[in-house]
Amino acid sequence: MLRSAAGAVAWGGATGSTGAQQMREGDLDGKPVFFNLDRIVVSVFRGKAVERHEMLLFRLELLNTSAITPLERAMPRLRDSFVRIWNRLGSRPDAADKGLDVPAGRRAMLSACDELVGPGLVKAVLVVGQSGRNISQQPGMRS
Repeated sequence: MLRSAAGAVAWGGATGSTGAQQMREGDLDGKPVFFNLDRIVVSVFRGKAVERHEMLLFRLELLNTSAITPLERAMPRLRDSFVRIWNRLGSRPDAADKGLDVPAGRRAMLSACDELVGPGLVKAVLVVGQSGRNISQQPGMRS
């Protein structure tokens, strides 16, 4: 798999209107407001070759429901930012041996949210799932 293919990270969009409707109901009940993101698949490199794929699922905790609209407006730029963040982490020289630095990724995602959505509107970036799959090289293939 070439690094340039999909920038080493595939991204799905944010949840649909059902998710936003559920969030609004939670805010009215005084419960935390969450915004679910679709999975991010990160290619973890060893040198120039893909060693494995890591799948991450995230949920953003919002200040309140008024943060939903600016978040949805900023989502295209946020996706680009998230792709760059995880691409950098998957390309680090030690990523194949030590794994992804998930806490650093979460901090960088929160910083991107503050910059693109507004300071404090996203309270936290939560990891709700992570799994990995090693890539086995087929005989006769070169890196």
